[in-house]
Amino acid sequence: MNAIGSRSPIYTSAIGKAVFANLPSDLQAEILKKLSLSNITRKTFNDKDLFKHHLEVIKEQGFAVDDEETNVGKRCVAAPVYINGRVIGSLAIHGDTESIRRRSIRSLSNMVKRYSRQLSLELEHLKSR
Repeated sequence: MNAIGSRSPIYTSAIGKAVFANLPSDLQAEILKKLSLSNITRKTFNDKDLFKHHLEVIKEQGFAVDDEETNVGKRCVAAPVYINGRVIGSLAIHGDTESIRRRSIRSLSNMVKRYSRQLSLELEHLKSR
């Protein structure tokens, strides 16, 4: 299990996938070329074509999920944060699979998206001062 402050590969974490899916396509393609997908859990993506499709879905729906891809028994939902239309990070909720159940992902994703949009607006406002 990863400790707080540790890093997870961009292709396993909801936080990383929310950012990765919203990068400019040329940068995304460059990173994908260099990316080596290896299994961390049995649910980790290890097929680049499937992962590319997954990134398209994430961008379209506006959020990413880590469903035990990084840590068994843990789930995370994340949405991108922007400044001037460029993704700069993501906002996430993370917990064990008992707290973040699959059936609650849709409602949690709606909340995370709402707050990530709010944060993006606040950051835009701060930047323009």
